[in-house]
Formats: sequence, C-alpha cells, structure tokens
Amino acid sequence: WGRGPTAKLGDEVKNENKKPLPKKFDLIITAKAFGDNAERPIPVRVGNEEQTLVLGHDVSTITLHFNNPTDANTLVIAPPAPVSTNEGNILGHSPRKLGIGMVEIKVVNVEG
Repeated sequence: WGRGPTAKLGDEVKNENKKPLPKKFDLIITAKAFGDNAERPIPVRVGNEEQTLVLGHDVSTITLHFNNPTDANTLVIAPPAPVSTNEGNILGHSPRKLGIGMVEIKVVNVEG
C-alpha cells in the first residue's frame, strides 16, 4: 500500500494538475479496494461531473468516460469507508487512511 498525496489530510484523494484535464477523456484506473470499500460505489469527480467505480479486493482495471466542459484540473476520488491503519506502513510511522490501492491511473484524451 502506497501513500496518496492527501493520505493523512482527509477522506478523499485529490490530484490537482497544473493544466486543465482534456475536454473529453477516458480515465483508466487500475486498483483494488481496501477493507469495507470493496464492492461499494466509489465516487470519482472531475469538475462538476461525478461517476462511480466499484473495486474488489483483487486488482482490476476500470475505464470511466468523462466530459470536462469547465476545463477542471482536479480529479477527486472519495472512498466511502477509509480506514486508519498501520497495515503496510513503515515501522514507527503514524497510521494512515486507506480506501483503495492505486496501481496505475491514466488520462487518455479522446477529443476529435
């Protein structure tokens, strides 16, 4: 289990890009759920658009299709039940919240 950029700051993972995300894109997520987040809808937001993905305890790849007419530059993933744990943590470090284990995330522009 890795640590996301906002792992100890809140229940959501927020990825802010310097440039806007494409107007139309596929978000390809390879990940697995941690604990009670398995088999539950996980909201994924870009600007005002929200979709959900469902992950199990094993790694899988899911593609979400987003429209981004507002030129949003932020991607937010909000696991429903993040758990504060030391599982996989470095000895002596404070517990961190886990909701999903991200293997890879890709943004693929599908504009014409």
